[in-house]
Amino acid sequence: MTQQINYTALNDFLDNQTDDISSIYLWYEKLSEYDLEGNESPAELETIFHAMKFLMSFSFTAAEELREVAEREAVAMAEKEEAWEEQKIALKEELDTLRERITVSAEAGDSTEAFRAQIDSLREENRELEKTNRDRDREMADLRDRSVFCEEGPTE
Repeated sequence: MTQQINYTALNDFLDNQTDDISSIYLWYEKLSEYDLEGNESPAELETIFHAMKFLMSFSFTAAEELREVAEREAVAMAEKEEAWEEQKIALKEELDTLRERITVSAEAGDSTEAFRAQIDSLREENRELEKTNRDRDREMADLRDRSVFCEEGPTE
């Protein structure tokens, strides 16, 4: 059996053009389950037609908004990734410079104790930098996943 349509309520919905998502989805469900019976009046058919146009317009607008959000997030993610890559390169260069200094200092006859302390300090700093880079890589992966989800949209 086909769902009955309350045309008065549907006309009120169309006249108010509400942004209430639950009302919009309610009418979407009702109209998607409705089958024309052939005995609808021209006014009822026109009401159904206008309702479908409104729902299509709403869906298109929602999809466009999601696309824009996804694009903004993708741009922001790309900018973050670029900044992180630049920072990663700068940190690697700094680490290489520090290693070179330690090597030069060791060759110049600095005490072994100070040399080992610097090496240990650099190793610890290197571990921290690697951890930071892993955390950033995870965050980038999460951002990519969110971006893909936003671009594809939720499935129904």
